[in-house]
Amino acid sequence: ILTEHINQSVIIFDHNGQTLYANPEAKILYKKLGYIENIEKIHMENLILNKNHYCQLKENRNGFENEITIGELTLSIRYVCLKVAKNNCTVMIITDITEVRNKEKELILKSVAVKEIHHRVKNNLQTIASILSMQARRINDKEMKKILNENVSYIDSIAATHEILAEQGFDQINIKELIKKLSSAILKYSSSDSKTIKISTTGDKVLINADTASSVMLVINELLSNSLEHGFRDKKSGNIDITISDEGIFAIFIITDNGNGFRQKVNFESLGLNIVKSIVKDKLNGKFKIHADESGT
Repeated sequence: ILTEHINQSVIIFDHNGQTLYANPEAKILYKKLGYIENIEKIHMENLILNKNHYCQLKENRNGFENEITIGELTLSIRYVCLKVAKNNCTVMIITDITEVRNKEKELILKSVAVKEIHHRVKNNLQTIASILSMQARRINDKEMKKILNENVSYIDSIAATHEILAEQGFDQINIKELIKKLSSAILKYSSSDSKTIKISTTGDKVLINADTASSVMLVINELLSNSLEHGFRDKKSGNIDITISDEGIFAIFIITDNGNGFRQKVNFESLGLNIVKSIVKDKLNGKFKIHADESGT
């Protein structure tokens, strides 16, 4: 008989509730639960592990499934009501899901721990950024102030990644939402306070892991900083548009501004753009291109 060879406990009761059959797995389970006697001689009322189930079966012959916890065991119990030769019988199928539930609890605890780690990393990075901002405000040297503010911006872009991970608790990040957060932060630290610059992010939802997200954020942080600092020299207002396109096995990020245009001889060998080229090539296995004319970059 098939039930002799499965890892589920199967017990069959007749219309009077007497036990007709119990497979080997059922006998092992009930011994674990403290039943000393042969369970095939015990009435259904004394074998059902939840008294509410017995009452429910008496009122409803459609069968049902439920989950109970007894000591350290978590059991999924299914009741099937059958009619055999004009007589009603009830089949009780018990599956031990203790290991599954324990693993689920472990995953939940690990998820909470990981979220807490990301939260602490974010807080530590923001503390460092605050210290650098304070130092920048106390320094009169414009070049040094600029360098410190750039570093604050880099740190904030990484902190934003950990903030999303702390909120969502998983390692797949919607980079579009992250870029929106970065855009707000970078406008806050921009040296273009006297200008009205708007940054908009549109396009597809792209999910990437935390490591890739950090690299993308550093690249976009640098490109936005460059655009804000150099792109609107002769303009008091402008727009920066970020468009994301999901191409399946890769994604395209386009950052466009309507500023003065990129002056290649002046800007192309800057430290920031060298960082961008390095990250795109080595970390993202991607390609980086710049095109500029009188309508922008």
